[in-house]
Amino acid sequence: MSIAAPVAAADPPTPTPAEPQAPTKPGAPGTTPIEMHDTADIHDMTVQKKPSPQDEARFKALVAEGDRARLSFRVADAVIAYADALRIREDPLVSGRLGMCIAMANAPELDFRAAHELYRAVSNAAGVNDAERALFWDTYKRLRRRVCRVDVTANNIDALIYKGDNRRATRGSFFWTFVNQGIHKWHATLGGHADIEKTVECLGSEDVFVRFDFVPLPPPPPPPPTSKETTKTVIVRESAPPAPARAAPSVQEPAQPSGSRLAFGIGPVMVLGAAPSPSLGVSAMAQYRRSGYSVLGMARGAWSLGGVENLPVDVFSASAFAGPCVQWRWLDGCALAGATLFERRVDPNLDYRADTVRQAIPAFGLGMGATYAINTALSARIFADATALTRDMVIDVASDTGAMVTVWQTQRFLFSLSASLVFGR
Repeated sequence: MSIAAPVAAADPPTPTPAEPQAPTKPGAPGTTPIEMHDTADIHDMTVQKKPSPQDEARFKALVAEGDRARLSFRVADAVIAYADALRIREDPLVSGRLGMCIAMANAPELDFRAAHELYRAVSNAAGVNDAERALFWDTYKRLRRRVCRVDVTANNIDALIYKGDNRRATRGSFFWTFVNQGIHKWHATLGGHADIEKTVECLGSEDVFVRFDFVPLPPPPPPPPTSKETTKTVIVRESAPPAPARAAPSVQEPAQPSGSRLAFGIGPVMVLGAAPSPSLGVSAMAQYRRSGYSVLGMARGAWSLGGVENLPVDVFSASAFAGPCVQWRWLDGCALAGATLFERRVDPNLDYRADTVRQAIPAFGLGMGATYAINTALSARIFADATALTRDMVIDVASDTGAMVTVWQTQRFLFSLSASLVFGR
């Protein structure tokens, strides 16, 4: 079920308010998709007229209808009722409940709208009780990590400023708004001046300042002098200075996400040093990122591609590591600690006894990874690491007489290279 519900602005009465402070515990998300047009998301100084008694009665009826739909989990119906009520007059409590319903719809493209409504609620301490106020605040904090606040200003109050293709005038020379994650183009036009375009990239939770400065027009040239003589008059005047070159659109340098990210990956791995020949297998990883730092957990299993010293000996290694990482753009470096389990098996043969031996050896190491984002939910990742064993792994075989013969021994170091598809960012 899809519903189009462009909501009228119900914004705080100050152009650049401070971030609200409040109390804790979000509500359960819904599943109804909702479409809302990108209108009325500008925070400016709007003064509403007092509604008539008839409008006030209709406002209360719409709020009651929205409450019934919300409590029955009919999210789309609740959004329509609350939005219609806010067209009559502003109310922080209704804005908070509208924001909660939009958040319950679980539609990331509407994060800016839900954050806008919940901002009004928490700024005015809306809520019929402490539990509802805490619910507004927790949901707002969660959404705020996924949207950016953009403060816009110009040096001329007659400028027309708009985002994307949504060409519409604003009230006053400065305002602010929330925008979703992604790249947004802002435009400013003013009669007699060159248009200005600026580009802003939102990664989530940032505060961005966008200013449009129009260059003043040169004064008009003086009128030519009048003369009654019939001689030809030559007027010499200075040409107007060339218009300054338009500045390239300003793009914010990508920053490390300040919110938390949990990602999982799986893919092939090659291990050197676990056996005389290279070992191939599969690896899995999980990584929790926060503000430029992360914690990485890895597990891998690999089988040697050949025997040992021309003997029918199979070697399997399984490793598990975890440790902290430091991120810089698309690179991250990690310190790892864990253990490697070696299993070597001697197959039946004429010279030695068939047996299976397992041993686990603690290990420490360092790793470095590179991640390429395919889209917002999928990435490709390459990770290389070197680990040092705390003791050697020895492969020996026993003859029928019981004599032990050492046929291979590790050099204390293992090297691996893995490629993974990572889900989540």
